Order: sequence, then structure tokens, then C-alpha cells
Amino acid sequence: MSVVNRGFDSASLAERVRQESSAGTLLICRERIHKAKGRTWMGFSAYLTTPHGIEKRFGGLLEHKGWFGCFDSLVDQFGVIRGAEAYVGDQMLVWTEARVPFRAYWGEKEHLRGGDDGLHCGQTSLARGEIAEIQRFASENEVTRGVRAVTTGGQFFDLATDEDESPLYDMEYDYAELLHETRWADAFAGHLAAALGVPYVDAVG
Repeated sequence: MSVVNRGFDSASLAERVRQESSAGTLLICRERIHKAKGRTWMGFSAYLTTPHGIEKRFGGLLEHKGWFGCFDSLVDQFGVIRGAEAYVGDQMLVWTEARVPFRAYWGEKEHLRGGDDGLHCGQTSLARGEIAEIQRFASENEVTRGVRAVTTGGQFFDLATDEDESPLYDMEYDYAELLHETRWADAFAGHLAAALGVPYVDAVG
């Protein structure tokens, strides 16, 4: 299906969600805020969830003042899942908010699951009792940054990372830029920790 960004009001968005929900559960992610002609709009993307991943169905803009009430209604009526997204490297990382089980997707493929049965990411599986905390982190040279799990035994397992060599050659690169560039990791780690019921520790900030 072609993905077309357009403006919605609450009624037209509810109708589009109703149509798309006939194929499965939608995951809707808030994007950046847009301002035009004296009005403020919230951008969003809507993904259809599948057993093994997600498929983007449509995106658009909804006037910001009506966003929260409209979204609560979509959750109640159609079981829509709240989500977030960010470009990490050259791929989109999409994840669920305030939900157990937690799901994360690289591109359109499932990357990570977390919940009562623990954490599963690629070849890594950890029981919830093994997880001491979830961290936003950066390497000592600040090139590698992302999210990792720390076990009760002190082991580290990287869950989602990005690399940027700017700190190595940009003499003006500073701590504020690192914090800005890892906002996605702060949000991702916070939601994952909440789903697992373990502490979130910001090892960058």
C-alpha cells in the first residue's frame, strides 16, 4: 500500500484506523511537531503489526491540541498500540510505549521482545530475574552509543546501538551534542525498563 502523508481531523483519522484495523492491530508512533499558518500539528506514522514484524500503512498530521484525546479514543475503540520511532543509523527503529510485552523493530523486522518472560534479542535471552537494569550508554570515546542490559552478575548485553565517529575528529563536539544524539536511546531504554519492571539507569547523562 502506498504511504501518503496528509492532514487528518479526529473523525477522518478514526475512520482510517477503523479501515486499517480490519487487517490487524495498528501501532501508531508520534513524530515531530509541525507549525504552519498559526496552527500546531503532530506528525505520526501508523504500522500494521504482524507475527514477525511491522508494515507501514500510512502517516499524517493531526492538530496537536486534539492529539491526546483522539489517541486515547483510538486505543479504546480499536486496540491501537502507542509507539515511538527514531532513525538510528540508516534504519528506522520502532518500539512500543507503556506496554507489556514490549516490542521493538529494526526496519520492518522484529528485533527485541521484553516482558514477564524476560528479554529476547537475537541470540540473547535473559530471564527477568537476571536483569539488574537497562542503560542508555556511550563508549569511552563516545563513538558507540545506545541501549544495553546489565545482568545481576555484571555482564553487559548491547540491545540497540549506533556508531558516529564525529567525536574523534570534530573538536567542537561536546556533551550536549551527545545527549541530543542519544535521545532515542533515553526513550527506548526507559520504555523497555518499565516493561521489564527493572531500573533505568542513564549512563550517559
